[in-house]
Amino acid sequence: MSAQTEAMLSAERVAEIAAALGARCEPAPFRLHGEPVYQLSFAPPGKAPVQLTVWPSLARVDVKTGDCAVVFKAIDRVLVYPGIEVVFQRSGQRGFLTVHQGGRIATAS
Repeated sequence: MSAQTEAMLSAERVAEIAAALGARCEPAPFRLHGEPVYQLSFAPPGKAPVQLTVWPSLARVDVKTGDCAVVFKAIDRVLVYPGIEVVFQRSGQRGFLTVHQGGRIATAS
């Protein structure tokens, strides 16, 4: 993993992602080999709560809402649309994970 990839999910970037989704952001109660892990959560009106676990050292995001769970790895680009959605992308294997502020999740690989 390159330094650029690690910076893609830096603490500052994770805070920006949380703000864009209107999510609460906290350090996870665990670390991975001493590296931080973050948990973001928000509850869209009338929908199931959404929880994201962001693993910067793995370039990975896990998202869970209702009975749906997605693990998305090898992230090398994050597009943030404040107040709308966040799109996690990977170039080599292609694919995306979209998390919408309204609680919709979409993914393709």
